[in-house]
Amino acid sequence: MLEIVIESTRIRIGPDAVPYDSYYFGFSDGPESSVELVLRRVLAQWADAVERLSNTESTVYLPFSLDDQWVEAFRARLTVHQVSLRCVRLAENGYMVNVDDLKDFMQEAHRIEHEDPKDFGSYARTDFVAALRNVRIDAA
Repeated sequence: MLEIVIESTRIRIGPDAVPYDSYYFGFSDGPESSVELVLRRVLAQWADAVERLSNTESTVYLPFSLDDQWVEAFRARLTVHQVSLRCVRLAENGYMVNVDDLKDFMQEAHRIEHEDPKDFGSYARTDFVAALRNVRIDAA
């Protein structure tokens, strides 16, 4: 079973992890606004976006780190029943991203400044969505 864990400086998906910059995740207006709780809500929005993927709309951008001059995200692509994640840096201002409502951001086309040469991972869509809906926080 796939497990996703939000740690104090990184998001762990199975055995692998990506670091995140927590600064802009601390400005949420939500009722529970610790960085980890905001990230949990962000990942729940990822689940919605991945569930909406279809054969006609097969790519979304899942932001995990926001910076003044860019956004680091997973480019998530659906192939049959698998979701492939690749780390990309988008030419977007992280301070402009509304972490409480990411639907449009995740579905828009973005200019990619940098793309990792290999996928971060590939997961069965149902397993990935279930893990996103059951994120564990371990911010010790």
